[in-house]
Amino acid sequence: MAADLKPRAKDPKPLFGAAVKPRRVLLELSQEELAWRAGLHRTYGSDVERGARNLSLESICKLASALEIPAVSLLSDSENVPGHRANSRPTQSIDGPVVMLTYSREDRDVIESYRVGVNGYVVKPVDFEKFSDAITRLGSYWLQVNHSPA
Repeated sequence: MAADLKPRAKDPKPLFGAAVKPRRVLLELSQEELAWRAGLHRTYGSDVERGARNLSLESICKLASALEIPAVSLLSDSENVPGHRANSRPTQSIDGPVVMLTYSREDRDVIESYRVGVNGYVVKPVDFEKFSDAITRLGSYWLQVNHSPA
């Protein structure tokens, strides 16, 4: 009887599949290619997106790696995970420095930013005058002080 009174949680399998599909589509991967990149059976991608698979932690990590995002981005509402956007397009090629300009001071965000290839990580001041000064100094650094490979 007591079990009948417990609120039932949503089945997480379809929710996980719903997080995987937009990222896969954004990367222009077929379900089969995603499975191949993750080292999983070719039908696995379809099963995941339909919510038909109860994934292991290992499979979640493999899929996240194949999707080029942290596993946490697939496991939670990405809007509530600082520094992570599950469906943002990965940078293909940029001429010049890439600077992460953010409010986050979290070590994990700094580490992840440098891991994906940013050249600088700057925490934005909230005050407009300080922000304006920081942008001016940042521009001077990248244009006058920093030496990039030719």
